[in-house]
Amino acid sequence: MFPQWALEMFRPIVGFFSRVFWKIEFYGLENVPAQGGVIIAANHQTYIDPFWLSVPIKRPTRYLAWSAAFNWPLV
Repeated sequence: MFPQWALEMFRPIVGFFSRVFWKIEFYGLENVPAQGGVIIAANHQTYIDPFWLSVPIKRPTRYLAWSAAFNWPLV
């Protein structure tokens, strides 16, 4: 797993390219609390969606994933 500082470093880069190439937009960010526990559940359209979810959320993010996904080379 990447350290938190590495994730923080890549977050703006991924966000920039996501907006440029896929015109991605984020809605409802005002509903994410700044502190305390939170679960963000998404209806995934692709396998990269969880990474996009962490772009606008300025807090440490942890993922729950299908066990077979951990056998993929980049995951």
